[in-house]
Amino acid sequence: MQPNPAGHKAVQFFAERPRSRYLLGDELPKFFKALNEEPNETFRDFFQLALLTGARRGNVQSMRWDEVNLRESTWIIPAEKSKNHEPVYVHLVDAAKVLLERRLKDAQRRKTDGDERYGEWVFPSKRFDAKTPHLTEPKGAWERILARARIKNLRVHDLRRTLGSYQAIGGASLPIIGKSLGHGDGSEATAIYARLQLDPVRESVNAAAHVILTAATKVEKATQS
Repeated sequence: MQPNPAGHKAVQFFAERPRSRYLLGDELPKFFKALNEEPNETFRDFFQLALLTGARRGNVQSMRWDEVNLRESTWIIPAEKSKNHEPVYVHLVDAAKVLLERRLKDAQRRKTDGDERYGEWVFPSKRFDAKTPHLTEPKGAWERILARARIKNLRVHDLRRTLGSYQAIGGASLPIIGKSLGHGDGSEATAIYARLQLDPVRESVNAAAHVILTAATKVEKATQS
């Protein structure tokens, strides 16, 4: 109950139901087809990486090259950028690594040409006069993709839930899913030992990504035939 500024009676607010939307099995092929048809490569890569890592949109937007270790297949989101104020160790599946390796090669070329933004940010802003140096608002591209796929009621954040959902479908435990998505448990020890506990997380994320990317492979084969 909260006080009503317009009167003396208290107002009872309805409880908000947790959102459970994710990309269903029959939606995955349509989504990947629409994603492949997106003309802007930056947005294609951004949405695919958001799906394959299960990271929060803001973290993907502000992803830096010094946070990525391609040799170890790991992206470490620093504590100051984490919702739980703890470092988040994100496993990079092979498809995510290939995507990042391609972007890194392009970034190194652009940096050599004098554009320093590409040496720092994975998804730099296209405008030099932008308020933030990295990608901020993918709303227009997201609406284009959903329109082409004819998918309704799907938010960018639901890509994060999609990875977790397919982990659950594959039988992963709630603690494993929570760790892969960067959910904190309030324990300082969790952050200390997080790197040592990544193997089960890797296995779970790899399995979920395999199911999701199988839909993309079917799309590519159908397009080529």
